[in-house]
Amino acid sequence: MTRSQESLLKSSTPRLKQDGVNDFAKSNYREAFNYFKRSWHEEERKDPETLIYMNNALLKAKKADYYTIAIIVPVRTNEQGRAELDLPKEILRGVAQAQTEVNLKLFNSEIDRNLNGLDFQENQAIKGKGLQVIIADDANLKDESIARANSLVKLGGVLGAVGHYTNAMTAHTVDIYNQNHLVLISPGSTTEAATEKPRKFFFRTVPRTKVSVEVFVKYLIEKKGQTTAAGFYSTSSESTSSFWEEFRKQFRERGGNIAKITEFDLSKSDFNVKKAIQEVRQTEKTTIVLSPSHGQIAIKNAMALFQANLDRNWVVGTGGIYSQNTLEAAAKLPSFEKMAVAVSWHHLNSPDRKFLEDTRKLWEGNVSHRTALTYDATKTLIQAIEEQQQPSREGMQKTIANPDFSVTGATGTIQFDKTGSRKNFSPILVHIVKCSQEQFGVTFVPIEFPTAAAGLNCD
Repeated sequence: MTRSQESLLKSSTPRLKQDGVNDFAKSNYREAFNYFKRSWHEEERKDPETLIYMNNALLKAKKADYYTIAIIVPVRTNEQGRAELDLPKEILRGVAQAQTEVNLKLFNSEIDRNLNGLDFQENQAIKGKGLQVIIADDANLKDESIARANSLVKLGGVLGAVGHYTNAMTAHTVDIYNQNHLVLISPGSTTEAATEKPRKFFFRTVPRTKVSVEVFVKYLIEKKGQTTAAGFYSTSSESTSSFWEEFRKQFRERGGNIAKITEFDLSKSDFNVKKAIQEVRQTEKTTIVLSPSHGQIAIKNAMALFQANLDRNWVVGTGGIYSQNTLEAAAKLPSFEKMAVAVSWHHLNSPDRKFLEDTRKLWEGNVSHRTALTYDATKTLIQAIEEQQQPSREGMQKTIANPDFSVTGATGTIQFDKTGSRKNFSPILVHIVKCSQEQFGVTFVPIEFPTAAAGLNCD
């Protein structure tokens, strides 16, 4: 857990950034800021951790008043022992952008506009104060998540937290935040279990499982005439198991049938892809429903099954399938027309064009739904602080839970129901199309776009 005195994205910390980290740890905040600024310009322009650290260092150097929030990300380790940084960076970009919108207006003499490429509107500061962000890493492990949660709730100055991202880590920690009266807003936890019992201090900007399943079922039955489905998920994961249970329930209610298969557990190290495909093809027009956990084995097996299908049966997948792994797998197939993935936001049909323009300037390209949802979670905390005369943890909960509370975010209007789930917000479906300018020659676009021609440079 760090305010800037340690890099959590440790795959390889650039020299200037490490110099900034070292100076921040020694309370040399002005020097730390200068190093972080140089790192942003010269080493890694898209590193959100550096931008957050730059903000934090400048607040300290200026001895400015500020409010504090936290962001919890999962920095996992792959089979080779290297940190997997794509997901945490996607998440951190959302909070880094929202934080910079607050602080840049306070310090535009220190951080020139060319640094971030953003044209900020007036009055972005929170009640005349800045915003400090603490970053915590739960490693997507139960013990680590619980330890981070217990540490954060003891930090009296923290008014709210964004996280945890995965369903499992949220389930392990949500009661810690609730019992200690610290608002937790998750940009990634969809499980129904999080809101089955009253938890006043839990909210989420992502649609819950039931809403996502409704979108899948309607599309498959009404648009594609699919009447049979087979589910592949991780039996050790409560969230993926509950997703399949909800899918099965809704699919049957709409007249669909569920195929009986025995090889369905994606978390098995000896998952038999060939057997799974044979079982699926015993019945014509069987849709393959992929809901892997975030574990490496589950993702690997899901990709193997997707490839082995060879675009013969329809495949639909949850948010974990929206990844570079899927695009890499699709690039090796002769076709990939029968594929749809649910996501909460896509840049091609973003309701907030200003957010879209700012992200392209700040991060020199488009961002994912994970960035947008984290940005919205952060904006929610900022708005809640702004609306209180004297911001407090109890006040944060009361403000956000108020039926009249509303925030305009990247994904649209943000409001919450009595359980803390997002109101009037559903995911969209995307599919894969060819785009020669992308890393693997393919990319995701909303299903209403038959090709990548809509707003993408693919020539």
